[in-house]
Amino acid sequence: MEIPYIIEYEDIINYAHILKTIPCCVCHGHSARIKIQIQSETLDKSDMVVNFYDLKKILKRFDHITLISKEYCTGWTGKMGDGVIVEIKEKRYVFPTSDVLFLEQEPTVEYLSELIYNEVKNLNEEFKVRVQVWETEKGSCVYGDKLL
Repeated sequence: MEIPYIIEYEDIINYAHILKTIPCCVCHGHSARIKIQIQSETLDKSDMVVNFYDLKKILKRFDHITLISKEYCTGWTGKMGDGVIVEIKEKRYVFPTSDVLFLEQEPTVEYLSELIYNEVKNLNEEFKVRVQVWETEKGSCVYGDKLL
């Protein structure tokens, strides 16, 4: 077995979300610090584990966006669906469609960690990947493979 490479990439993303598990169900945002670790025993044709730019592009998908569970989408505004209507408990929001990323489940920090993990893993299935998302300065979630 070769000695593996482990690379780390950190960045900040800003996102908003609505969680029905919070009593007030208010749309709120976070500046989340993301740390991605990748372990690989091989390098690519550019002699890298992965280009950091590729990791930046993955995180860009979740930056400056509102994460919403599909179950809360109740309709569309305008002729071309340029806005989305989101209703949760007694609250009703209207967002520009381009500002929303619809998810299959609640947009928790745990699910966000899993989504980022899956995107990184899609770069190379041989990678061992670990993702840590700090939703606040004091609270984070770690999701992924065990690294050396």
